[in-house]
Amino acid sequence: MLVKALFLQKKVWKKKHKKNTSNKKPKEENDLEIPKRPTVKIPSNFKGRYKSNKTVSKLITELEIDNKFEFENEENNQVLWQSGGLTERDLNIPKGANTNPTGSMLFKKGTLKGIDQRHHFRDAVFQTLDWKFDTTAGKTHLERAIAQIRFVIKGIDYGIFPITITHNPRTDTASYRQKNSMTQLSWGETKNLIAQDELIGKTATLYKDVTVADAFTLIIE
Repeated sequence: MLVKALFLQKKVWKKKHKKNTSNKKPKEENDLEIPKRPTVKIPSNFKGRYKSNKTVSKLITELEIDNKFEFENEENNQVLWQSGGLTERDLNIPKGANTNPTGSMLFKKGTLKGIDQRHHFRDAVFQTLDWKFDTTAGKTHLERAIAQIRFVIKGIDYGIFPITITHNPRTDTASYRQKNSMTQLSWGETKNLIAQDELIGKTATLYKDVTVADAFTLIIE
């Protein structure tokens, strides 16, 4: 249905913008300004799907469809957090010989002011998640929860993924004493999406739909 709909749209587009090159008359000098054709926006049910379908991708390109992500109800989505420039470590693409990818990213202050990053993300941002202590030996002090997060990267909506959020509540560690963040997310299935050199220095912004329970969106751009 998706491909059929795009083919129909392409047919209409070609008919509307068909060029007739026969019996062309010489160009006449005039001041007539031809308005630009408005860009067609990609339907919401197409978003995030064209990357995995070459036919759909080709049609979207030919139709000049704008695939820029937009919230359906922007006023309902509040910014919870915004990062600084993303680093190689954040994106799990470390270049150093002695640095290994961790598969996770710490929630640091970013652009937030006047917060204690050791507690803010567990007690405010992700407070309503279903937190449980890890049952793995040696990790029973860690709290974990699953957040359903929509990932939007450079305007492309890749859909919703179950993302593990981990919080270390211990206050007797060097990290805690140094006032470092104690909460992190594990990239999980999205690791291949975010491990891109072109995202280094970009900004990650976390939104929450205040009308839906625990509906998060992470936009990297």
